[in-house]
Amino acid sequence: MSDQKLDLIMDMLVGLKTDVDGLRTDLQVVKTDVKGLKTDLQAVKTDLQAVKTDLQVVKREQQQQGDILHQLVKMVGENNKNHVKIIDELSTHEHNIEILNKNQLKLETEISKLKNR
Repeated sequence: MSDQKLDLIMDMLVGLKTDVDGLRTDLQVVKTDVKGLKTDLQAVKTDLQAVKTDLQVVKREQQQQGDILHQLVKMVGENNKNHVKIIDELSTHEHNIEILNKNQLKLETEISKLKNR
């Protein structure tokens, strides 16, 4: 082989070596980026687990609040029924008192008439 061909082959090898070195550098950058992405992914997973835990707490609290609200609504309904009963009883008592007052007035009038005789 001639020196010229050998020089050409050497130049090609040097070019290939430069290209390979560049690829190695690029590969190292990609590896570093992948490591960073893995770290970020792990952080996202941790945050997601925390969000899931918080969501479970919120759901449990909502259920408890719903139960309490249901009990309050039931209690208000019962209280309203009792209130209506009391008002009815008061009306009945007021009516009975009015009748008694009228009867007492009649009796007093009768007694006064009898005294005046």
